[in-house]
Amino acid sequence: MFNTLSNLSRFNNSYVTVCLLCLSLAMAKPVLAEYKKPTNQSNDAPSSQSTGIAATRGTCNSADNKTKANSATLTTLAPYGHVGQSTATNPTFVWYVPDRESYPVEFWLYESDPASYSGKGEQVYQTRLSSSSGIMTHSLPTEVSLVPGRTYVWQVAIICNPNSPSQSLVVNNRVKIVEVDPATTSQLNNAENPVTKADVYAQSGLWYDALAEVALLEDPQAENATIKLISQLAEIEEDSSNFKQIIESLQHK
Repeated sequence: MFNTLSNLSRFNNSYVTVCLLCLSLAMAKPVLAEYKKPTNQSNDAPSSQSTGIAATRGTCNSADNKTKANSATLTTLAPYGHVGQSTATNPTFVWYVPDRESYPVEFWLYESDPASYSGKGEQVYQTRLSSSSGIMTHSLPTEVSLVPGRTYVWQVAIICNPNSPSQSLVVNNRVKIVEVDPATTSQLNNAENPVTKADVYAQSGLWYDALAEVALLEDPQAENATIKLISQLAEIEEDSSNFKQIIESLQHK
């Protein structure tokens, strides 16, 4: 009788240990690998006209500007110390909107032209959207196909006052379309979920693809991965203050 009770006790303890281990694994957050800046950046340094931060800091709401002088402003969520890359010919663009009120948004895409003062060449695409607070995304439609090997300038403008264009908030950045290498393709084929795919893209220096995998989803793991990616970008950017303010805003939303 005693041996039976002793064996039962050991079984119960082992069962509890296994259950606790399974629970801890289920609750564990995925660790996103560090984003690695592309090494093939020989002629891709962004021009002074192609930065990721709004020329006029603040928001459309003047009251917010007075009470939130140190808050985040309209920002492209992409590198601006180097040119971010994507393997998608219809990439997804991501930016941060500080205003809670909705405003008209203009999105433009141009071919890059380093010889021009603005850095913009021929217009490739344009559309009109409505802003929403926080992270916004826009994926190019299938009829617009970008060319691998080329760099493009994308621009977002929030029209604060249609009668006064000078009050608009405008940001722009660049993206280079590249071919995906076989090793990355193999890892992507074995990836089990979007967070794992974002991990693969980040390790391969493909910023736009990594962020697109998680920024479009609304679940805790994807949101944590999005914040982690932006945090990693903030660590390598020379001016990271606005990214840090965005991270704080996303963490307390």
